[in-house]
Amino acid sequence: MSKNRPYPGYYIAFEAIDCAGKTTQIERVKHWLDCEGFSTFFTREPGGTDSPIAEQIRQIILNPENKDMTPKTEALLFAASRAQAIPTTIRPHLEAGDVVISDRSVYSSYAYQGCGRELFAPFTLAKDTNGNLTRKMLGPMFSFNRWATEECLPDCIFYLRIPYEVMLERKAARGIPTDRIEAEQHDFYEKVIAEYDRMARSRANFVAIDGTKDVDTVYYTIINILRKFMMADEVGKYKKLVEPKKIYRNQLDYLKMGKTKWLDASVEDFEEAQKIAQQSYRYDGNIDDVDVDLSDLF
Repeated sequence: MSKNRPYPGYYIAFEAIDCAGKTTQIERVKHWLDCEGFSTFFTREPGGTDSPIAEQIRQIILNPENKDMTPKTEALLFAASRAQAIPTTIRPHLEAGDVVISDRSVYSSYAYQGCGRELFAPFTLAKDTNGNLTRKMLGPMFSFNRWATEECLPDCIFYLRIPYEVMLERKAARGIPTDRIEAEQHDFYEKVIAEYDRMARSRANFVAIDGTKDVDTVYYTIINILRKFMMADEVGKYKKLVEPKKIYRNQLDYLKMGKTKWLDASVEDFEEAQKIAQQSYRYDGNIDDVDVDLSDLF
């Protein structure tokens, strides 16, 4: 999770190209969190749950009839959708201590509009010695999205990575209609994938997962990582409270992030808090624990 979060809730986003399995995993992860006692809120981009204006913008963006939409218009509409949804729905839920689960986030714009539409190109795109795309400065694409999000960014991003060819196979098998953006061709998606890969390499909270694996393997990988992120964040917060000698009142309060009651306690109770955390986030499964390095998060 990101350091020094300004709100008690958690903001989790799922990123991928089309047909990577985001919807399936979001549903399963949300169910798991609900069963663990968390209060969850689902939203999506473009648009947003309980945000009718953002949803109207979504219809404009994805309408296949809007073939003449320019890349800049598309990027600005995505930012406008965020500017509406974040202060009216996402931030209030985070401030209430909920876990916000989002199907896409601002990082989609960096991948799809920034690289796919090449809006970064006049300012930032270059190739390093290995031929990989890199950026020297981000330009207005970054600036106006930062303004639109008010720097309310996901704490953890799960990137379900699949190749372009797998996306085509899954689309053909499902026979689903495509929206305006999904109708793009190979070159566009290769640039999108390249930017997602770059973000996964450069951001500690941007976790790449092999989306070609079976559904259960992907799911258990996600909850293992999510469990470790959350537990590390909670233990990190507790460490900062050792001096005033306070501890979580009970396991239920420990699980309800942002709604925790505190009582005076001895420093020795820190070990008990760790035990509660481990019990709270244990799961029964056959998938080996994922080894996640959390050393740079606190």
